[in-house]
Amino acid sequence: MTYLDYTDSDFYIAIKQLLLERGKKLELSRDNFLCHAGDISTKLGILVSGTLKYSIIATNSRERIISFAFNGDLVGNYSCMRNHAPSLLDIVATESSIIYQLPIEHIDAAIGLEHRLKLSEALCYQLLKSTINDYCQSPEERYLALN
Repeated sequence: MTYLDYTDSDFYIAIKQLLLERGKKLELSRDNFLCHAGDISTKLGILVSGTLKYSIIATNSRERIISFAFNGDLVGNYSCMRNHAPSLLDIVATESSIIYQLPIEHIDAAIGLEHRLKLSEALCYQLLKSTINDYCQSPEERYLALN
């Protein structure tokens, strides 16, 4: 297995299944935040319906959209969780959304220490792929993809 196919791997699918089976359901209305920049995140989730936007307010006070998450994507600020650092991004629902999430300690207990690296690599790949997709589309194409 190569790095590029982690999101299709049995391991990645098992993480999603764990979140669906044991996760607590969270419903977000449009414009409600999963996380604000500066918050300490402790949960990872799977988005089962809706769309989330990852963004930040730039120095000129304008919102900069970094990426979007869609159905089936793992959501949260995993790298910040691992580094015990505040979230770098806002995560907000662009429409009514449903997420099943678990505290990172529960995920760690279920997958074991040896699988943390696999999870980190899979999430890094997911974010990179999504970000590249977003940069390859015009703002209009990105907006139309949300509908």
